[in-house]
Amino acid sequence: MDRRNLLPADLYALQVMQPILNGPYLPFTNSAFRPLCLAYMLNDIVVNSRKTILEYGSGISTIIMGRLIKMNNTATRIVSVEHNREWAAAMRTAIQREALEKTISILHAPLNHCPLAIAPNLWYELDANSEAFEDARFDMIVVDGPPANERSIALSRYPALPFIYDKLSDKCSVFLDDADREGEKAIISQWEKEYDIHFNIIGDSFAYTLRGDSFNLHLF
Repeated sequence: MDRRNLLPADLYALQVMQPILNGPYLPFTNSAFRPLCLAYMLNDIVVNSRKTILEYGSGISTIIMGRLIKMNNTATRIVSVEHNREWAAAMRTAIQREALEKTISILHAPLNHCPLAIAPNLWYELDANSEAFEDARFDMIVVDGPPANERSIALSRYPALPFIYDKLSDKCSVFLDDADREGEKAIISQWEKEYDIHFNIIGDSFAYTLRGDSFNLHLF
């Protein structure tokens, strides 16, 4: 997200999200979701009653989603996968400060070679049969990791959907950030072919698809 290019829709989204943003300061950076896109995800959680969320790449969005869930007193749980050990530790500290331990679990998973990855890209060391995934049925997937900001790693996020596809609920949403980059465009095209789905774009850079009886609510 480039803060220099905020659109009126982003400013409106910030106003809408103000009750959730009140609290300990959250450091918005260029890597954070655009406010418009973040607000859309929050809409999806509430309106479509998402209960089990899997997030690749933790950050501001993790905390804000957690605040929403706590504020609305729902039983929604978030599993957030993070490859950087130090950042995972910092996120756990922030989660404790916000008293969100019952809502958010940070799963540290370093990057390594993966049979699902498009070589030479690496992906998270994850086991679909681990305790975090064994009996889970996810109804919301947020893909904002691992890093894919250089040509050599442009396709690093491809395994996100193949890894979890068999554990998706019949009614679910999948979000992919940075959809204006060539790597993510190629990933979207591949996912659409492999799973017979269609992604829409919000704000030029945020892709989403909805499955099942899900409401599609835009701010604009």
